Amino acid sequence: MLTYHQAFGAIRERAHRTLGDVTLTAIVDRVLLEAAERFPMLTALTLNATRLRDEDLQERAVHFGQGHLEEAIRFVLVELLRVLGHLTAEVLTPPLHAELAKLGRQHDPERNGAEGGKP
Repeated sequence: MLTYHQAFGAIRERAHRTLGDVTLTAIVDRVLLEAAERFPMLTALTLNATRLRDEDLQERAVHFGQGHLEEAIRFVLVELLRVLGHLTAEVLTPPLHAELAKLGRQHDPERNGAEGGKP
């Protein structure tokens, strides 16, 4: 199963090549701010130099429910893709989606043609 840490890492890694630290950090901070306004539990989600820090997020998710957490995380990832696409005139959109698709194939044995979960 693909985790949001892996998805964010793939997006960050690919976008960083084009945008650099300062620009990408500003974009992610903006997305996290907007997400926290819509999903208050996400105030526990912060950006470290290279990854999302979420130590308190699982605790908060207990109060809001797992489904609400999944919706919130999905919002963050989709909004990040949308903002990156918009700010780069969609130049980054195909490579970002390709990175996520590649990562998804690595974590889905059926899509790799594997049987019984073995590659």
